[in-house]
Amino acid sequence: MVDQLRVGGVLSVPFRVQDQPVGTLDVYASQPRAWTPGEVEALGALAVVTAELELVGTGVELAVRDVEVAPVAAGPGQSGLVEQAKKALVATGG
Repeated sequence: MVDQLRVGGVLSVPFRVQDQPVGTLDVYASQPRAWTPGEVEALGALAVVTAELELVGTGVELAVRDVEVAPVAAGPGQSGLVEQAKKALVATGG
């Protein structure tokens, strides 16, 4: 697919939420090119500002919850985990 888009250059900077890397912010060019230090710095600053938006943090939190809940919600094959969780709650008075 990339060859269909005619991508000639890519610049990626780390994207962090609460000091944890969650991905990259990427910029693409249609022609091969060298990125200037100013462009790298500007994209880094944009990544910081974007990460500060509450919507991004909320999206990351929801994604993490989905990963944590997935084994329990997987269905009948995971019923042993559900039973273990019930026993743990009873044992701790929860």
